[in-house]
Amino acid sequence: MVNLQCLLQLQIFRMDPFRKGLRKLVHILGGKKILPLKATMTLLHSIDLCRIPDIKDPKDLNEKLMWMEFNTDTSLWARLADKHEVRKYVEEKNFKDILIPSFGVFNEFEEIDFSQLPDSFVVKSTNGCGQTVIITDGSRLNKNKLQKTINSWLQSRYGFTSGEKHYTDIKPRIIIEELLPLRDGRLPVDYKFYCFNGSVDYCLIVSDRKILKEEYKLNLFGIPDWKEIENALLPTYKGNFSNLPNSEALGKMVDIASKLSEGHPFVRIDLYEIEGKIYFGEMTFTPAACRTPYISKEYLIKMGEKVKLNTI
Repeated sequence: MVNLQCLLQLQIFRMDPFRKGLRKLVHILGGKKILPLKATMTLLHSIDLCRIPDIKDPKDLNEKLMWMEFNTDTSLWARLADKHEVRKYVEEKNFKDILIPSFGVFNEFEEIDFSQLPDSFVVKSTNGCGQTVIITDGSRLNKNKLQKTINSWLQSRYGFTSGEKHYTDIKPRIIIEELLPLRDGRLPVDYKFYCFNGSVDYCLIVSDRKILKEEYKLNLFGIPDWKEIENALLPTYKGNFSNLPNSEALGKMVDIASKLSEGHPFVRIDLYEIEGKIYFGEMTFTPAACRTPYISKEYLIKMGEKVKLNTI
């Protein structure tokens, strides 16, 4: 760790090409199980945030989630981070009506009957992050390209490459869901609720997301007053979203997030709201693989104070 600390101080470490190459190397070594999971996550955190996480005496939210990843039973995390299995949990909580219609879950590409699918749909891996393909016109679908993409997902070692232990316990499968309505080629606004033992304290709003592009803007609101927290997000990511849904829709989303998060020291509940109708996105226990880049260190510490490790 001493050598890593010295490396972080070098000017070359601040250069994107160097960090990109180093990040790729860690992914490869993690995927081949040459690096232990904890070392993989620690190195990636250091590379992306230019600081070594303190897992022995964690303070901020990233560090405390890392501590929980390696010091607690995360079998329930694995079940609820699985994009197919979590649907059963949502039903058990009596929220079946917020589930996005699914066209099935598949173990391999050959199981998919495209003749039974609509013109537009979403293809996701059940165990990965960012492994999503949006099909807006089935008549123009390149099946060979999609097959290569899906096979790469199924063969990838997600969890090992990111250091997230609970993802290694999820069976890689493919789920196909209905595509929610788009507006001007943009995805629906994503409401990400930060929940602590059933208490919904923050909502990170992701807006202006374009299909096939890693472009988005963020705004962080406090709950229950829904006042924007101005200095929590780094300027690069800051958006100007102000078109909140009506109070009834906001209240419903907070109620759903609260009930789904009961019993969890921390979980992020992702929801969508379209013309008053609420849809479930996913449950995330380690946002950004415990290396959140868009929230300031100071505010991550403030969030971390809400996670009481001595009660777990």
